[in-house]
Amino acid sequence: MTDTDVSHLHPLMLPILAEQQDILLRRFGVRTFVQETARDNTAQRVNFLKGRDPRTLEVVDPSKVVTGAREGGSWHNIEYPTGKPASLAFHLGIDSDLAAPGVQYLGFGNADLDLTGAPHLRCDLDGREPLDSLGPGHLVYCVIGLVGEALGLTWGGRWSIRDWMHFEKRVGTLAQVMAAMRSDGDIHDLVTA
Repeated sequence: MTDTDVSHLHPLMLPILAEQQDILLRRFGVRTFVQETARDNTAQRVNFLKGRDPRTLEVVDPSKVVTGAREGGSWHNIEYPTGKPASLAFHLGIDSDLAAPGVQYLGFGNADLDLTGAPHLRCDLDGREPLDSLGPGHLVYCVIGLVGEALGLTWGGRWSIRDWMHFEKRVGTLAQVMAAMRSDGDIHDLVTA
């Protein structure tokens, strides 16, 4: 199962998601939608196998690889003891036509983004790709990613295999979170540590 139900996010994620979407719409005119929340182990395995040989698990087509996380190894896979999803990860999609004539989200060019209450950030993608070689969707994801990071999320756009729309909230290690959720369905001690 892969879903888009925001009730399958851990309650910790809901105010962060709402704030991220509000900032993006209000400050940058970028409307987003939740493209994915929870993912069960079967869906995680299907995603992990994309671009890999199913027997050896070796990468055979890097352009098709979407995750390095095996089943049970993703922040999407977190559940309450009852089995109800409690994902600490979500994917945001861009709910706009980036190819429409006259659409311009990034009027600030390559300038620094000044997000109120956030550190002064620069969208340089770690110098791995020049900004002007990326398409408009990737440039908008730079903004979406920086806003998410300013709100304390980890953004998949920084990873070696970029996951532009992925955001997760790391509280302790994934193993600690999984163990806490299995035992009593509460990660409060990890969040306040």
